[in-house]
Amino acid sequence: MIITIPSKNRIDYTAGKTFKKHTLFVEPQDYEKYTKLFKEQKIIKIGENDKGFSFVLNEIVKYTLEQKEKYFLFIDDDIFGMKRKDKKEFDAKKFAKKAEKLIQEKKYAQLGISFGGHNWFESEEIKENKAVWGMGVMDAEVIDKIGGYDKNLILFSDYEITARLLLNGYNVGIWYKYFFLHKMKSKEGGAMVYYKQSNLIKEQCEYLQNKYGKLCKMFFNKSHGIYEVRFDWRKIMLYAKMKIDPNKLLK
Repeated sequence: MIITIPSKNRIDYTAGKTFKKHTLFVEPQDYEKYTKLFKEQKIIKIGENDKGFSFVLNEIVKYTLEQKEKYFLFIDDDIFGMKRKDKKEFDAKKFAKKAEKLIQEKKYAQLGISFGGHNWFESEEIKENKAVWGMGVMDAEVIDKIGGYDKNLILFSDYEITARLLLNGYNVGIWYKYFFLHKMKSKEGGAMVYYKQSNLIKEQCEYLQNKYGKLCKMFFNKSHGIYEVRFDWRKIMLYAKMKIDPNKLLK
């Protein structure tokens, strides 16, 4: 398994402090800045600038398969820590090994790691068939098989790929034994440049609503001050169990 951190114009990214051994994916316009600062870190220059979330994720999938690996651990670059639910000391190496073993045993297409703000609401160690965001182990072979991340998306790529995996009959898990620490809009750089463009966000939401119809709803989140999308995971699972061809279902 490859531990990956995509980073955009954020050379003070915090995720690398927790996962010191990782592969960093950066845009051509930022490559020199990162390589000057991180001499010993493995840094991959992706193909183009400013193409958004799906583009860099597809670059990671491609790289993972080129390295003859099946899985990659995706980590948002602004995650600033990891903890265990049982409050024992976190060990990054042991965590990565356990996560890879678990996704293999469960035969998941994705194994998300829970967000600290949600972790304590769940008593079970694993919940299935919910969106994976922020951090998770991904099956690169499966994602590639269903066409990769949606190239039309700059944002919301993580939600969309989860929906498409479920509709294609794959299972997804969220692991609550561990959780990551994260705060929205806490650091400049990254996707902030896109979230500041209200028209772009609305267009991305409309695209997903048109693509998924009644399985996806666009709404204005007053607390965040932006448009967002919400997938109906229960309905998606119902359609998946009915084995409806996703190509016929999706607009």
